[in-house]
Amino acid sequence: MKERVLKLSLAMAVEMLSTRKWNFYSIDRDRQIVKIDAPISSGETWVVEVPYDDQSGLTGILKELEERGFIEQMIRFVAE
Repeated sequence: MKERVLKLSLAMAVEMLSTRKWNFYSIDRDRQIVKIDAPISSGETWVVEVPYDDQSGLTGILKELEERGFIEQMIRFVAE
């Protein structure tokens, strides 16, 4: 899997990706970023990492993403 990390602001990421059918995000509280994932193909994903400073910053990011149809995801690794 290839992750193409795009250096975009939240506004640019939302504008560029919100027209796509599937867009996901996850919250990395340790690094204080919201990671936006947009699958392009079975082997490639576009990624934008949006930093935040505090809870109100995080709340603003999440509100914007949810209003534009982005779906929160949690990644889980399961033993086979």
